[in-house]
Amino acid sequence: MHNDKPTDPEEILKKQLRELAEKAASGDPQDVQKLRAFLRDHSEVWQEAGDLANLAAKRLILAVAEKDILLRESLFLQLESFKTKLAEPPGHPLETILIDQIAICWLQANAAAIILTDNSNASKEQWEFLQQRSERGQKNLVAAVKELCTVRKLLCEAKARPIRQPRASTKAAASQTQPATADPSPTCDAGSPTNASASNFLPRTTQGQGTCSL
Repeated sequence: MHNDKPTDPEEILKKQLRELAEKAASGDPQDVQKLRAFLRDHSEVWQEAGDLANLAAKRLILAVAEKDILLRESLFLQLESFKTKLAEPPGHPLETILIDQIAICWLQANAAAIILTDNSNASKEQWEFLQQRSERGQKNLVAAVKELCTVRKLLCEAKARPIRQPRASTKAAASQTQPATADPSPTCDAGSPTNASASNFLPRTTQGQGTCSL
């Protein structure tokens, strides 16, 4: 007899999630609580489903690529590579948030530039609106990059700040025959190409405007 029940653990998990989500959609508080309990036990599910930055990026890519599957898949890989470069080495959660924002701004800026060039025969009013939209996208991108640079610099300075040690007693200090060698101060690499300017990893946009000069 043929058995249609899934045997793979991942498929079983997906089936349970679908069933719980369908029941919770009816609005029954008990079903909602069951779904919530399931999500608490499987953090990987809600972290992916609730990732608004990732959802926004996906929708932007689908809007730009439309029916062009090659462009769509290429953009997904380009965005993944872009975010990986900006996140090397992995840092503070604040950096992750800003990297997500930079990725979205990058998509928006380039999408606006594409729309602008595709509507060269638009009326004067439409052209001015699209041009302002493109310029605003470029400014938002540069602002997001500068924010990442600033946060990385502040985090690096905080990490490099020496920790004050309690003063040793006079008796203990006198018993030392040799002065203690001062520990080398932690070095801050905020000025390095990796941390000082995220624009080093910024893919070139379709327009020449909005280059970060940090």
